[in-house]
Amino acid sequence: TSHPVEAIHRPTETAMRLQITRSAFHMARNADGVASAKPLALRGTMTAMPSWKRSTTATPPPGVTLLRDGDLGVRLESLMANATEHIRRERELLVGGAHIPQLPSRLRGRPMLIVDRKFRWQAELIQLKRWIDDRDPVLIGVANGVEAILDAGYKPDVAIGTMDEISDVALHEARHVVVSISSPQAKPAADRFEKAGVDPHWFVSAGKSADLALLLAEANAAVVIVEVGAPTGMRERFEGSADQVASSFVTRLRV
Repeated sequence: TSHPVEAIHRPTETAMRLQITRSAFHMARNADGVASAKPLALRGTMTAMPSWKRSTTATPPPGVTLLRDGDLGVRLESLMANATEHIRRERELLVGGAHIPQLPSRLRGRPMLIVDRKFRWQAELIQLKRWIDDRDPVLIGVANGVEAILDAGYKPDVAIGTMDEISDVALHEARHVVVSISSPQAKPAADRFEKAGVDPHWFVSAGKSADLALLLAEANAAVVIVEVGAPTGMRERFEGSADQVASSFVTRLRV
């Protein structure tokens, strides 16, 4: 049985690739006309596949390192063990939503756009401009994704990342700041935040910042979650450390 999915503006000559999570199969009508009792997560890109990915001999752009087939096989074999360990370590967060900050009521129950400055974020933000202007989503910048939101001409509602990832620009420009720490005891000194006049939300987790942004959006009743700059395809998803890959895999089962 097919279920309705919110129609996002499809730019001319652009292929929309959306991966719908399990949330899409638990349906109930909401105020936005989206049939979903849980958040409907729309993933992938809004842009056509770049030319360097269409050819096996093309060179990827700077900053993108593709895994060789042998490396990919090793990552696949180790994923289950790493994912199991991640679930054991983050069980309270993943099962019960422990330590996920609650955003102000005006940011809850709305569409949410998560911007991570990793893959194709500039083109994707351009393609999503009409949707952003029409729907006024909560804009969440992951680490330097805050700067990407500002460059696109918008004001970030939330900046999320570790202490090292949260820039001074994010502290001054984002309306709310969520800082991830590995444990309550790891909370840093407040000097930097006091100087910027920021009262941060603390997110206790060892997960990757982009994954914590997804959990934050879901826990704050996002009706639609759209990712910008997120990886697509197996090779991109297996970039990063084994722990980061496991975090992404488990989070996308959870959300």
